[in-house]
Amino acid sequence: MKNYYSILGVREDATPLELKSAYRNLMKKWHPDRCRHEDATSRTEEVSFAYSVLCDPESRLTHDLELREAGLSSKPLYFKTRTPCLDCYCKGFVKVYNSDMGSRIKGWFGFKVPYEEHMCLSCCGTGWVYRIEER
Repeated sequence: MKNYYSILGVREDATPLELKSAYRNLMKKWHPDRCRHEDATSRTEEVSFAYSVLCDPESRLTHDLELREAGLSSKPLYFKTRTPCLDCYCKGFVKVYNSDMGSRIKGWFGFKVPYEEHMCLSCCGTGWVYRIEER
């Protein structure tokens, strides 16, 4: 399976303008009239096909899904949402206190109570809620 992003030399979240710019630059570089390299014709065909797949949103989505299934995708599965994590109050870690009555009473009177810090599992320690999305 070919990774068309690497053929064009762009990131997987590249905008259509970045794709077009990379396509034009590579076509200028590898066009058979300008480049005397023996692989110039095959390279221009490869670049042209990669651009035709990535410029169409539907074929780009199918290509991204195929890359993910093959394990070649570097796109993250999680995308940051705009809502902060309310489980850890945006800190990324949750304090777990002892649940005995003596610790609770000490806490009410302002004494230091021993606790353990655990990474928040809803936000994975970032303070922001993540969700899985397919684009």
